[in-house]
Amino acid sequence: SGPQVRPWIRFWARTFDTLVFGVLLGILLGLFLPEVLEIADSVFNIVLLLIISFVAATSFALYGTTPGKAIFLISVRNADGTKLSFGEAVVRELKVLLRGLGLGIPLVSLVTQIVCYSRLTGNGDTSWDRDANLTVSHQNIAVWRWFLILVVIGGFITLISWGASVE
Repeated sequence: SGPQVRPWIRFWARTFDTLVFGVLLGILLGLFLPEVLEIADSVFNIVLLLIISFVAATSFALYGTTPGKAIFLISVRNADGTKLSFGEAVVRELKVLLRGLGLGIPLVSLVTQIVCYSRLTGNGDTSWDRDANLTVSHQNIAVWRWFLILVVIGGFITLISWGASVE
């Protein structure tokens, strides 16, 4: 455990968070603001990723982690070992959204993710973590945890597929 360069683990943790928060937000929006679901997909995706950024920042501030980072045993801390404040987490998440995910815009996102992957594997950090002087560390993931991750992700994919077929 400790500081390590594990881009794929970070990718899957982010994907897990996006699935969890996205499905929950989609359900809430569908129940309480169904007209929002009628906007263009590209705009909706950007808005959804922006909302997810604030939800993830709130999770960081309250619990010191997000569900994806918790299940993948990733820790993001300030240089002194303290958890991120809400403000620090918002800034980090918005930088991830812009620099790492390219706002979720299809080809832009592909380019930003490739650039960030290269930087992380080459320099050992991402620009948003370097800017804030954050330490990202990982623990080894047990086999039972991998099984749990696959079950949960499979469940969310099934839920999304079912939701799409009901429309």
